[in-house]
Amino acid sequence: MNLGFLGKMAAVTLASATTVAATAADWSTTSFEYRRGNTFNDNGSTGGPKFAKDLFEVENVTGSSWGRTYFFLTLEKTAEEDGRAAGMYSEGDVYLSLSKLSGKSISFGPVKDVNVQVGYNYGAKNSAFRPNASAITYGMGFELDVPKFTYFNFDVVAYRDLGTYGGFGGGTLCGRRTTTYQLTPYWSAPFKVGNLNFVFDGYMDIIGGHGTCKQQILTAPQLKLDVGDFWGKPGNVYMGVEYQYWKNKFGAKGSTERVPQLVLHWKL
Repeated sequence: MNLGFLGKMAAVTLASATTVAATAADWSTTSFEYRRGNTFNDNGSTGGPKFAKDLFEVENVTGSSWGRTYFFLTLEKTAEEDGRAAGMYSEGDVYLSLSKLSGKSISFGPVKDVNVQVGYNYGAKNSAFRPNASAITYGMGFELDVPKFTYFNFDVVAYRDLGTYGGFGGGTLCGRRTTTYQLTPYWSAPFKVGNLNFVFDGYMDIIGGHGTCKQQILTAPQLKLDVGDFWGKPGNVYMGVEYQYWKNKFGAKGSTERVPQLVLHWKL
């Protein structure tokens, strides 16, 4: 695997997503993001030195008469301490709105809609450990009515783990071919400080213990300033920070990652 191959994969995927969005969408939003952090460690319970990563991401959310789709693809390049490895990671989800499909409002309490969800997680990397994260998810998604939030949603899904690794003799990751739960709140909240416009967004994945995997908690909140507003283009270009926290990374007990990152976000 190399960056040339990954770049071609990204181009094909983005072209396909854009074509689908253009022909079938009621609305669609595509964005690009660059992140850099210096304290990553992708080598499972083997530890090893922390290293820097440059990450480039494309993300698309598309809404239609039946629900919405979500997709992102991240390409990464690591520093010399990790052998200047290249990697990719992608997730995709389809949400079928019960309100839209039934023609009746499915709402109760703070819940304004209920969705049926199915999705995938897939990653690959050519480092010494060569983690190949892979999972299928399926379950329910709840859209919540939370004041001052653009959205606040909560997924409750089954997580079917199919991950492997290719380095250090190869083998399966700790939970391969077992199923557990995943709980995922994700949100976006704009706010102002004086004349400055900010957005606070992010997600948290709580993945249950399964096989010999320990429970994982992965969260990546971002705080971003709308710098496009400075030249009369609000809502397009943001700069800020992300803090990624991953407890028991890859399900390995005690392998906890804490990575502050610089973020540059461009929304089409």
